[in-house]
Amino acid sequence: MWRYIKSGLEIACTLLICAAAIAIVWQVTHPISTPRRASALPKVERVTGLTIASADISNVRGTGRVALVEFADYECPYCAKHMKETGPTINEKMIDSGQIRHVFFNFPLAIHPHAPKASEAAECAGKQGRFWEMSESLFADPQKLDVADLVVRSETIGINPALFKKCLDSGETADKIRRDVDEGRRVGVNATPTFFIGSVNDDGSIELVTRLNGALPFEEFEKAVRTLLPGPRQARR
Repeated sequence: MWRYIKSGLEIACTLLICAAAIAIVWQVTHPISTPRRASALPKVERVTGLTIASADISNVRGTGRVALVEFADYECPYCAKHMKETGPTINEKMIDSGQIRHVFFNFPLAIHPHAPKASEAAECAGKQGRFWEMSESLFADPQKLDVADLVVRSETIGINPALFKKCLDSGETADKIRRDVDEGRRVGVNATPTFFIGSVNDDGSIELVTRLNGALPFEEFEKAVRTLLPGPRQARR
């Protein structure tokens, strides 16, 4: 009898060891990004060896040879804070002036249940040429992100609400959101908002140089951008 009990225990131990080994391999090959507050990270960091391919860029405004790349979540209060407090100054002083271009990637966090559909809404609006208008509307009032609220927003930004709702209901932009998240993870994003400043190459790809974590003041963005501007523009304020 003892022999059978011992054999059973050995088999159970072996199965537990195998299960633990499989779990370790899964974690290594399928890393899960644990959301953290961007405020818990260094404010500004230098990065090397990171490039975003032009084929992965879809939401862009401005024509500058320096890029501000943003990874954000529409239900993130710090993302809304950035849009309300710093975004307008960046638009006026750097995007509208032709110094930089703004590139946006969706990065909805698992802790925000409404964020994925809100990101889909922005992309659905983008199919009618109103991505940035929808994006700004979502950040302006992140408390209203139910599907019904999203449809109302579509009417306020001047797009066809029926086409918008069809896009939203079908989930046709969900794959785009997943690709954005994958790109964010590839470059080390695990909190929002996360920004990168980089140089735009001739093929449209972006070589990332500086990373900014969190809703930082305009001066931090200006300082990072200035290091990449051509000589004559570095003195412009």
